[in-house]
Amino acid sequence: MAYATTNPRHRLNVPAGAMSCFPDRPHHFVRWLVRHRDPSATERTFAPRRHYGDYLAASLANAVEQAEGWTTLRRLHLRATACSWHRDHAEVRLTDGSAVTAHSVVLATGPLAGIAGWAPSELRESKRFVGDPWKGDALAEPCADGSDVLLVGSGLTAMDVALAIERPGRTVHALSRHGMLPQAHAVTPLAPVPPTEPLAGLPLPRLRQATLRHIQHVTREQGDWRPALDGLRPLTSGIWRALSQRDRADFLRTDQHIWNVHRHRMAPETAESVQRLRASRRLRLRTGEVTAVRTEGDLLAVTMTDGKTLRVGWVVDCTGPGMRTADSTDPLIADLLGSGLALPGALGMGLATTPAGQLLSRDSLGHSLWALGAHRRGELWESTAVPEIREQAANLAKALLDSVLPVAATAAARPRVTRAAREITDMEDVRTLLASARPSPRSCPPGSTVWLTGLPSAGKSSIATESAARLRADGHRVEVLDGDEMRSFLSAELGFSRKDRDTNVRRIGLVAEVLAHNGFLVLVPVIAPYRISRESVRLRHGLGRIPYLEVHVATPLELCLERDVKGLYAKQAAGELSGLTGVDDPYEAPEHPELRLKTQDRTVAESAAELLAFLTKKGLA
Repeated sequence: MAYATTNPRHRLNVPAGAMSCFPDRPHHFVRWLVRHRDPSATERTFAPRRHYGDYLAASLANAVEQAEGWTTLRRLHLRATACSWHRDHAEVRLTDGSAVTAHSVVLATGPLAGIAGWAPSELRESKRFVGDPWKGDALAEPCADGSDVLLVGSGLTAMDVALAIERPGRTVHALSRHGMLPQAHAVTPLAPVPPTEPLAGLPLPRLRQATLRHIQHVTREQGDWRPALDGLRPLTSGIWRALSQRDRADFLRTDQHIWNVHRHRMAPETAESVQRLRASRRLRLRTGEVTAVRTEGDLLAVTMTDGKTLRVGWVVDCTGPGMRTADSTDPLIADLLGSGLALPGALGMGLATTPAGQLLSRDSLGHSLWALGAHRRGELWESTAVPEIREQAANLAKALLDSVLPVAATAAARPRVTRAAREITDMEDVRTLLASARPSPRSCPPGSTVWLTGLPSAGKSSIATESAARLRADGHRVEVLDGDEMRSFLSAELGFSRKDRDTNVRRIGLVAEVLAHNGFLVLVPVIAPYRISRESVRLRHGLGRIPYLEVHVATPLELCLERDVKGLYAKQAAGELSGLTGVDDPYEAPEHPELRLKTQDRTVAESAAELLAFLTKKGLA
């Protein structure tokens, strides 16, 4: 969810050098980013969040590929609703009525959903209230509407939403109890500086004083407070664990907001955009809380603690995830707490765990139930960012393997990892490594999927048809999955909303995957306007070890308008058609396709020849 946004202005709030999946391979993400998304990226780059989502998907696919023969990944697109323990195994119930049996269960579901407890009932029931800005198309209507917007909260989520919905003529108000924005990362960051005096074990009043001395000293020495705060990061969990419950509660009540705005900082690019919005008065920061709301036609009249009333078209909850586990509406969490298999964490935050992350239960039997990430926040405080979560995940994976497999058997079965294997960054590297390790089971080119994406009338179908004819003449097994035909027969009941378009692309991707798995070279001339949909198809092919190539038929919009093969552009101009990709509906062109065909100065035959030459070079034709 955190990395599903496709808005390029939504950036990571941690530099790329600290965002590797693997604690022992710190440069892994930077290398992937340079190779696949941004050749100019460095360790200091604050990458778009969508790129990090792509990186996670690619890393998962590579891990599955490398683990073939030792581990199987089974992905169930269902929700877990209950968990019970029977002697040495757990039974996890799913929404379709089935159950999964496991020797160990790990809760890795991310932060709890917010409950908007601050919002009056009239606001929560309003159609103009957005309770979760990251849920599907939650911001689509506020973006399309030109009225002012109130964001409740002024943290990183609020700034992301502000950047997504701002436009000339609109005022975005950000309301929070303390009226503070996140600080910005330095453009040229300095190295972290740890404190010189021990902090763990100090009562909160003395801890505040010692921390302030540390920050003041570093600021005098280096001219920047950030290295001092960054130097606290490795120590934070230990300091938190050493505090009494009373001191922890006092910290949450009086210091949490100050910690958050300095600890969780904005990328420099984000901070610059926010500053421009504030300078132009299109983003206004307000201090207080919502006290009352009433509906006035298409507007909401929102009264605040200072007695002032704002009239806005939309109110968006940007207060972040829920903190108290007991307030969660998640059926699995409720079941675990109700049965005693889990207990609330410190101050009701997260779940109670051992230092290794094992859940504490009412019966104290030490079941193999584990948690990582936000579920450990009560015990660790800082447990929601990648640098902490990856350490937890790696340690937990090792603990689970060591508990299940005898050490000798594990060592004998474990594949030898060469330097080449450690440097794997994408599926092409995996295929190269496998090819060098064992003979190919085929004497002919493998099946593959070639997805041709581009604007309407770009020439996708013409190029695919011409290429297929030539390939068949050379004896290849070829299928063309034309977008119009597939929609007519496979997705006739779907409309053209973002959700329906995504469903259509995934269906076509599945058909292509099955054909390619059975040795066909599959050409797919389908627009597939959204980058995340195409990446999901790529991931499925990667998990199945099926070659997948993305070809961008990069015909300029002006030429597509001139061609207008199906008359779509004319209908849109005449008002007979809406939601036309590339005109009044977005088209997210591939940033780094395997091949980009520039067709404006070429015939269909020439473009097909270029595509075939590329496939031959890749060993697929």
